[in-house]
Amino acid sequence: MKITMNLRCRSILLLVAVLAGYSNVYAQQQSASVPRKKSSAIPARKANEKPAPAKPAAEQPSPADKLVNCEKLNESLISELIFDATNRERRRAGLPEFQASGQLRQSAVGHSADMAKRNYFSHQTKGFILNGPFSDRIQATGLRATKMAENIAMLSPVEKMLLVGASSTWFGGTKGGQLVSEDCRTYRQLADEALKMWMNSPGHRRNILDGSLNSLGVGCALGWRDGIPYVYMTQNFARVP
Repeated sequence: MKITMNLRCRSILLLVAVLAGYSNVYAQQQSASVPRKKSSAIPARKANEKPAPAKPAAEQPSPADKLVNCEKLNESLISELIFDATNRERRRAGLPEFQASGQLRQSAVGHSADMAKRNYFSHQTKGFILNGPFSDRIQATGLRATKMAENIAMLSPVEKMLLVGASSTWFGGTKGGQLVSEDCRTYRQLADEALKMWMNSPGHRRNILDGSLNSLGVGCALGWRDGIPYVYMTQNFARVP
């Protein structure tokens, strides 16, 4: 009986071993036949690894460095640039800066707009104050000043142009012809060119560097003469107590 039991135990053990071996072979076959899926996990960043630097955004040009639109002038921008450029000349000369005056600006804007609309270039306004001196125009705003002065300029925003059938005129522009192409200045270039013209003229320079004047208003307007765009510019100065 004992021997029989041992034989049975051995038979059972052998059967278990055979089954276990068959199970391992089947598992190996299954693992060999089924392809492994690739991991879609994003690899973790190392502790000392720095993130990639972001691409810098393209710098946008400032409004002052944009080309002047000859169809729609930004009058406030060009007036502000001329005001700042004028004070820059004052600082270079060791003089106090001009204070902005709304009333002087009102007078300057009105005169530039009138010159552009009526196609003339003069210190005497032909519009709301007929042929009166600039001092009458300034005082009409209600400003009380002990001294007043004025600079005006007419400058084309077009630096280079191609005209067909044009002839020169006394003011350095053209007469007649058709504008077929143009190369415009930027607002900053236009303001700097205006100050350069004034500073090269003894009378205009004297107004800008007059230490007895303390207030300034600037006005600009776009007009056309003989098919060419021009910016009419007015500086009104005053000594305000």
